[in-house]
Amino acid sequence: MKLYHYCSLETLFSIVKNKTIWFSDLLDSNDDKEDILIFKLFFEYCNSKEKMKNCENNINILSLNESEFIKAKAQTHIYGICFTKKCDSILHWMMYGKSNGVCLEFDMKKLKEYFSKLKCLQKPAVFRRVHYVDSCNDCHLQKLFNDTLSKCNGLIPNCFEQLIDISPLYKDKGWSAEKEWRIIIRDFVEKGIFNKSLPKVTFDENECKLNYIFKNNKPVFHYEVPLDLSFISKIIIGPNTKIGVKELYFKLTTANNEFEINEDDIIPSSLSYKN
Repeated sequence: MKLYHYCSLETLFSIVKNKTIWFSDLLDSNDDKEDILIFKLFFEYCNSKEKMKNCENNINILSLNESEFIKAKAQTHIYGICFTKKCDSILHWMMYGKSNGVCLEFDMKKLKEYFSKLKCLQKPAVFRRVHYVDSCNDCHLQKLFNDTLSKCNGLIPNCFEQLIDISPLYKDKGWSAEKEWRIIIRDFVEKGIFNKSLPKVTFDENECKLNYIFKNNKPVFHYEVPLDLSFISKIIIGPNTKIGVKELYFKLTTANNEFEINEDDIIPSSLSYKN
């Protein structure tokens, strides 16, 4: 199966030149429920169960202020990169491609195998399809919550730890048209590294690099993870991207002569729209 990643032309040049791809902090995404929806629904689920209210092990969840929990949850950084099953999609061009976007085609099997074995990660990356939900009554969620409670012997703090790893794989149904897949890695950086005075550093090749950019006067962190460029099998130029096939091919192969893509595998979008 093929998966697609939409990004800017500048991001594509960075990927090819540096042979890396960014795993961004998912809390900085365009979904304000990002990474907390699963916990809000877990609160609702636990509080809807009469037996939970009488269970000594779970009593803390009833007195825990939800906003306080969400604030604490925000301190746990999970990084990911997003793909979709939709190729040359007007929705994705408008949201992620805009005036200078491209769409990169990848083979899902190769990506999954590669990131599951990447040595610079302390634990294997999680690569899964995103589920779209809007209620704790969703049958998939109820099974998930019951299994989680069972594995953790009903202890809420242990349940949270279990849910943290999968929280980025659940989004509100309003985003279902994106048909999203994600590769997720957990933050394994020592506490205190998120300091705005942190100097920019360089790394050896083939390492996962923690780096950041400043956004709204605060550092937004990301991991730069090595990528085998041969995994990019096709490039679609966005409808409003002002570059031709031959020019893009020349610039990419000039940026990195190891990038072996055929000119025929760079194609213009078949769509059009106004900004």
